[in-house]
Parts: sequence; C-alpha cells; structure tokens
Amino acid sequence: MQKYVNRKHDPHKHPPKEFCAGAISEQEWFIDSGCSRHMTSDRSCLIEFQKCKGPRVTFGGNDKEGQTKGRGKVIKNQIVIDEVSYVKGLKFNLLSCNTVPKYIYF
Repeated sequence: MQKYVNRKHDPHKHPPKEFCAGAISEQEWFIDSGCSRHMTSDRSCLIEFQKCKGPRVTFGGNDKEGQTKGRGKVIKNQIVIDEVSYVKGLKFNLLSCNTVPKYIYF
C-alpha cells in the first residue's frame, strides 16, 4: 500500500477526470470537461430566456447542489452560446466541452 501511495503520478496511466482548459473574455467563462451542460448564475447575460425547472446540478467536487431555473442564450464578441442553463448559486460560468461543437456558433 505504501508503494502505491508514494508513486509518481503518470498522466498517461491515470488521466484527469476533469480539466479546465481556459476562459473567454470580460465575463469569464471556463471550459470544463466535468460539466454536463453550459451553465451560468448570471441571469443578466442570458437573452431569449425561458423559465423552466430543470435538473439539479452538483457543484464540482463537493456536496453542494443548485437547481436549474431556466435556459437562454449568451452572445459575446459575435460568439453565440446556445442552450445555457441558469443555475442559481453557481460560482463560475461554465462551458461544457462535451456540448461546445453543438451549441456554440461563430
């Protein structure tokens, strides 16, 4: 057991499960591989907002959760981010890398 605990981390054998690659512009948006959908807690940045009671989401790595309260679209520097969930209590704006090709337009 001691040998296992002290061994060096090999990213090829044990790749990270979540990874934040970067952020875009003024109001930061983080690209997150552990995120299931695009999310924000800033209601003011959403256009074409539609209220809806969506799924509860877990906030990265802890027991806290938030309720999806609606969905809309964000436009930043001529980039359109569609299907953004409004989740009250979220600390960061998150872009899901799983849905980037499907819901982001240039």
